[in-house]
Amino acid sequence: MKQLTKTQMAIVKRTAANTKALRKKCDILESKIQEYQTMLQEFTSQIDLFEAPIKALSGGFDSHQILSGECFTAEPEESINVDSMESSEDFDTTIDIKEDIDTGFGTIYSTCNN
Repeated sequence: MKQLTKTQMAIVKRTAANTKALRKKCDILESKIQEYQTMLQEFTSQIDLFEAPIKALSGGFDSHQILSGECFTAEPEESINVDSMESSEDFDTTIDIKEDIDTGFGTIYSTCNN
C-alpha cells in the first residue's frame, strides 16, 4: 500500500466520518432486504401450496390468471390438429346431446354442443 501523507490521512479520516452514517443506513437496509426476501419466499411458498389444486385443475393457471382472463389469451401448450382427427377412421365424432351416462350415482346428461 502506498504511504499517505499527513494531509491525505486527514482527508481519509474526514471522508470515513462523513460516510459513517450512510454506511450504517446501508447496513440496516441490507438486513431489512434479507428479512423481506425471507418473508417473500415464505409467502410465495404458501401461495403455491394454496394454488396447487387450481393449477392441476386448470392446466397450470393460477386463480389470479383465471380471474383476470390471462388463461383465455394464453397460447395453448399443445395444439391439436382437428382436421386430422376428423379424417381418422377410428375416431367417432358423433356425440348424442342427451346421451344417458350411467355412473352408478344416477343419470347424467351430456352437454356437448356439436
